[in-house]
Amino acid sequence: MLCYNYALKLVNNSIILALGLLIFVSCKSTEASLLEPQQLEVYDLSDLNVQSPWAGYQASETKSFDISHVDISLVVDWSTPKIKGTATLLMAPHFYTQETLVLDAQRMTIDRVLIDGEPWDLYAYDGRYITINLPREYERAERVEVQVYYQVNRFSKPAHDTGGIFLVDYWTGRPKQIWTLGETEFTSTWYPTIDHPNQRYTQQVTVVVDDSLTTLSNGELISQKYLPNQKREDVWKLNKPHAPYLSMLAIGSFVAYHLDHPDLDLLVFLETDADSLAVGAFARTGEMIEFYEKKLGVDFPWPAYNQIVVRDFVSGAMENTGAVVFMEDLMQTANAELINQDDIISHELAHHWFGNLVTCESWSNISLNESFATYAEHLWMEHKYGIDSAEFIGFTVLNDYLMESEDKRVEVIRNFYDDPDEDVFDNHSYSKGSRILHMLRLYLGDEAFFTSVKNYLTKHSYQSVELDDLRLSFEEISGMDLTWFFTQWFVNPGHPELDVIHRVESDTLFLEVSQVQDLEEYPLFFLPLNVDVKWLGEETLSYPLTVQNQRHVFRIPALGRSLEYVVFDGDYQLVGTIYHSKTKKELFSQAQQGLGVMARYEGYVKLLDLELETNEINQLIGHMIEEPALIIKSLLIDRLGQYDTKTLVSFKDQLLDLSRHRNLHVRASALMVLADHFDSEVDWMGQLSDPVEIVQGLALEYLLNNQSLSTGIKDSLLSEYQSSRDLNILLPLAYYVNTTKQNSFEIWYQNKISEALSADQFYLLSAYTQYLMSISTDEVVSAAEFLTVYAMHHQSVDARLIAFEGLLILPQTQLVGQLIAEVMDYEEDEQLQLIHQKITKK
Repeated sequence: MLCYNYALKLVNNSIILALGLLIFVSCKSTEASLLEPQQLEVYDLSDLNVQSPWAGYQASETKSFDISHVDISLVVDWSTPKIKGTATLLMAPHFYTQETLVLDAQRMTIDRVLIDGEPWDLYAYDGRYITINLPREYERAERVEVQVYYQVNRFSKPAHDTGGIFLVDYWTGRPKQIWTLGETEFTSTWYPTIDHPNQRYTQQVTVVVDDSLTTLSNGELISQKYLPNQKREDVWKLNKPHAPYLSMLAIGSFVAYHLDHPDLDLLVFLETDADSLAVGAFARTGEMIEFYEKKLGVDFPWPAYNQIVVRDFVSGAMENTGAVVFMEDLMQTANAELINQDDIISHELAHHWFGNLVTCESWSNISLNESFATYAEHLWMEHKYGIDSAEFIGFTVLNDYLMESEDKRVEVIRNFYDDPDEDVFDNHSYSKGSRILHMLRLYLGDEAFFTSVKNYLTKHSYQSVELDDLRLSFEEISGMDLTWFFTQWFVNPGHPELDVIHRVESDTLFLEVSQVQDLEEYPLFFLPLNVDVKWLGEETLSYPLTVQNQRHVFRIPALGRSLEYVVFDGDYQLVGTIYHSKTKKELFSQAQQGLGVMARYEGYVKLLDLELETNEINQLIGHMIEEPALIIKSLLIDRLGQYDTKTLVSFKDQLLDLSRHRNLHVRASALMVLADHFDSEVDWMGQLSDPVEIVQGLALEYLLNNQSLSTGIKDSLLSEYQSSRDLNILLPLAYYVNTTKQNSFEIWYQNKISEALSADQFYLLSAYTQYLMSISTDEVVSAAEFLTVYAMHHQSVDARLIAFEGLLILPQTQLVGQLIAEVMDYEEDEQLQLIHQKITKK
């Protein structure tokens, strides 16, 4: 019918007749052959600079097949090293009939392929994709089983790769480990799959390893079988579907520690030689799960929850379903209480609702995962440590975004980018997204906000989502049209920049507010806000207002009252900047009487940046020392270091009292100020008994540099503390060793560097290079070989560079020159290559 009607529209009869025949042939294509198409001449019109607005659009991956289950069997051979694997994938066409299947399989050797149990040779492999011509056409929902036998013998390098399957060598004394990082699309480095976030399947992982090693994968360990030759087979099963990037595998020498929870079996895996006290950082995991279940209204949706700390992890952590991997910095001991890891632990846990249960359908929408996980840190802090801690965390998160926005202003939901690993995992997706959610919470109110979140999680459980799914979930509950909010904050780039001026005239408080962002690049914003006003002798009052034009003048009756201070955006919710000039008197009132911790902190910080009279400085220091909120008290005490000893002398006794404060942060901050100004007043020998290493380190730094202390006592302290692994203690010892030019510390340095956390190794390598300036000739070989390993393999560019510079410090023997050349040839980072060439002048 369509062909016939089309022909009738033609006017020229001869054309009708000619085209009619062609159209008839095309409609009956099963009965006749098509004519060969003519080659069209292509013109280059690029000089016109006309481009579709959709050019470069990063669409969600088209789903040709849906995988329902994967079964992976692995045999690990450490000696080669390699992994022999078999992946069995159950799948069906998503909608259209399919006769070709493309699987992601990166850097593998493909041995053979089976289709529905039968050997199949019609496939091609290019090192990235397996393209399989299927035996026949498969209809929608018709299941096909694909089995791939393969080998993994190319492992990722922590120093150079962002994801994949990593083999941690034990060249530095590290325990041998294998671990994976699947995000974004690197799961296909250890088994073939369709490696996109809008796939979702159950899985089973069977792995054969040496019996001395521990394995971890997603879900539950359903069986262990002991095999000949000291081998063991572990089977891990996840019976609920998740996205490919959340698959994981870890193998190594680990010890499992149990955490408390009434329903789930919670395990933390630490390497065998780790301090068992390190598990204390994870002790609140069970409490976090119970809190999120109650707050979100959705039970923990997975059958198990395990956490593991590995060496040389290339990210902070990864939320693999039920098997979270953390960087080695989490192997802190209970004494390192100055570092609370609740933020990263709560973040990865929250992903099990936001990201694992409900998953972004494309990397453009990654903020749907990361904004909620980041905001979950705020929620946990609010619950566990109080509103002051949560508000200050929110302030630091906002600053993370604002700092990034100085050089980069893009959309939170980013449909145009080049490389997801480099372009979308940033403080726009994490930090800005988190603060947007906080604004939405304050706009809707807690009940509507969390009911909407529950609706979103419930409606889209085990599904992939995009931004509109979130918006519609909130609109369904609130009854509001929120298109303006989601478009303004998630879809459009930039943020508001407000200029605020206030004055009291004619018994009226005038607030003049202007949006001063570049309006040629960014739009005007619609901003419902609150203004906190403190009148003399009254409680702080909050006035709601809406900024929507380029300039407003708001009027608040003074009613004969005297103004103490004004805080524009009293909730400190705005994702943007506010320039608001205030008098010293107003800032002092705000610092002392501010309604919230952020109002007081803002008052203090602005006063610290002003030129104050002596009496004003004394008044300010007094307020800072008496500040009740511990979350900012230690930071304020740190800032006292900007004043001279003469100014601080009248506060010496108070600082000494604070050096014995129950709060570790406050105690350490006070001691650092005392060390700079009143070091002789502190009982530094007594401070060595403090349980916090940073305090012990301060004491050692003072004692080892004290000219009146005998060399015998100093050497005794060196001997007593040189077995420590804590950087705060090791650095004062290293400085003493270097400045006193002590011999025979070559092995000590190498051992300390080898056993240190990766983040600490840079500082110890720096101290080691200083030590090497006085090295004897017979130690050159040992030092050169040691430094070469770090210069080639450390995951940190800075650590590799300092190790390379250490090689240049050594006497330039033939061996050293050869190793320098090997390092330069091995390095893959282009910027570091240029630095190498510059400092060696090659």
